[in-house]
Amino acid sequence: MNRLDGVKVLLTGAASGIGRATAIRLAAEGAAVYAVDVSEQGLAETAAAAGGPGAVATRVADVTASSDAAYLTGADLRVDRGAHT
Repeated sequence: MNRLDGVKVLLTGAASGIGRATAIRLAAEGAAVYAVDVSEQGLAETAAAAGGPGAVATRVADVTASSDAAYLTGADLRVDRGAHT
């Protein structure tokens, strides 16, 4: 059992730098990570570095845009081992 099994994380700025490193580490520790950024390519690289598809769920979004932020904070957001519905 990993230290963060069952923990769900919504992480913004996950396409590079500290955000990417955090996403990779959280996934390695067992967390279900939902990585968000404006860079689709960067998010794909983060997912690949974290172990490929399914290790980290990704969503291209601009959290400074109210419509994107509203989607991300919606009550129906569910992260389950890298998949969102």
